[in-house]
Amino acid sequence: GERVWLAAPARVDPRGLGTALGIARELSLPVDGFIDAATASVAALGLERSAVVLELGLHHLAGTSVESDGKTSRRRRAILGDRGGLIELYESWLKLISTAMVKRTRFDPLHVADTEQQLFDALPTLLSELAATGGATAGVSTSGSRFEVSLSRDQFAESPQPIYREMLRVMHALRPAGATVALVFPQVVAGLPG
Repeated sequence: GERVWLAAPARVDPRGLGTALGIARELSLPVDGFIDAATASVAALGLERSAVVLELGLHHLAGTSVESDGKTSRRRRAILGDRGGLIELYESWLKLISTAMVKRTRFDPLHVADTEQQLFDALPTLLSELAATGGATAGVSTSGSRFEVSLSRDQFAESPQPIYREMLRVMHALRPAGATVALVFPQVVAGLPG
């Protein structure tokens, strides 16, 4: 019997909202409306100061400035990044692993779809290992052979620097000069190397 509000990201397309509303109606969900996802996050946290909310989607990066006094939160403005997204981060790490593997073993794991998929699937585990130990070993198996390469957290931190710089640019553009703000971002960002 509860009413439903749909949270919308900073990078929202009005047609996409219409499609989401159509799906909700097909499912007989009683939708009352849409709310900005960043504003909902700040309100849920009960922050008593302004915040910059970083949004890391699969294919995009965005930031939203939200004013909050602990009782009321409202979106001030949003900025879409020129580059970024979780997939672009993963691609930078795949390229790093591939380059190191080609140099050390002469095998290119990105040349075969199966070995590329093995590396892609292993990235979350590799990132966890990097966070825990400072290093990780990436490996693939193909045609009865195993190819591995060891990499450091520093190497993983260096490869996506253009994306990291874009994250910083977005956050700085939204922070009022001289003001302290809370930074709100997905947990996955906190665990990224670098």
